[in-house]
Formats: sequence, C-alpha cells, structure tokens
Amino acid sequence: MAHERTWTDEENGTLIQAVSEEYLEQLSSPTSLRIWDLIAVNLQASGVQCTPLEAKVQWDSLAWGYLLIADHSDDCGATVYFDMTAEERTWSGLPPNFPKSWYDDIKAFYPRPLCDGVLICWTACLKGVECPFLSLKCAVMFMFKVVLSRDVIAV
Repeated sequence: MAHERTWTDEENGTLIQAVSEEYLEQLSSPTSLRIWDLIAVNLQASGVQCTPLEAKVQWDSLAWGYLLIADHSDDCGATVYFDMTAEERTWSGLPPNFPKSWYDDIKAFYPRPLCDGVLICWTACLKGVECPFLSLKCAVMFMFKVVLSRDVIAV
C-alpha cells in the first residue's frame, strides 16, 4: 500500500493557485492527465515536490471540501461554516479545518455552478463534458433519477 502524502497549509495554498481558470476548464477533458503534468511542474517550480497524481488527488480533496462548505452555506438557517467550531463542523459532516483563505481563493476562480440535476459543469456545458466538480445536490439528484429510471425499467 502506497504512503499517502501529507500536504502542508502552504503547499495547499500553492496548489490552489496553480489550478487557475486556464486549467479548470481543461481538467475534465481527455487530456487532463497532461494538464496535471503541467500543474505538477508549476508546483515543483514553486518548491512543492509532488507527482501529477498526488496533485490531482489533493485538488480533488480540496474541491470536495469547498463544495461541502458551499452546499452547507446554501442551507437556510445553517450556521456559517467559519463561525463553527471544529467539532461542530465534523458533527455536520464538514471538513474540520478548511481555512477561509482556501475557500475564498477557490471561489474566486470557481464559482459554484447552479445545479439543475445535470452532471455537467457550467464551464463545460456547451461541450457536454462531465463536470469535474459535482455538487452534492447534483449527485443526490442524479442518484434519485437513476433509482427512478431503474424502477420504471423494472415495471
């Protein structure tokens, strides 16, 4: 079993900066592995030693944390994530420690798409490319539709 790399806060910030708007649209394309090669080279130039796969896995984790917090923020009456204690965050199924600077940096170049239950991102919708950042609401809606379609087919 491979040892999972531990990222420092500074390295996470550098990764977020490396995944900029110019890369975001290309991340779901068939050539996305080449994009991660380029991102890894940029990270290494900034002093972050990682492989393309390590960068992609860490980015997926950061993006998932961002989406969890953003979806939580959409709930009416929900306590603001950044006003919660680490224990309250964990209890709510949220990342216990996700700095506001990371959230703001990701939000600056990746405004969360408005979801209509379709698994495509607003940056790629005209191309019909599957969204690399599925919101929780999209995923739940998609699973609900799949279950309904299976029930209809079974009838």
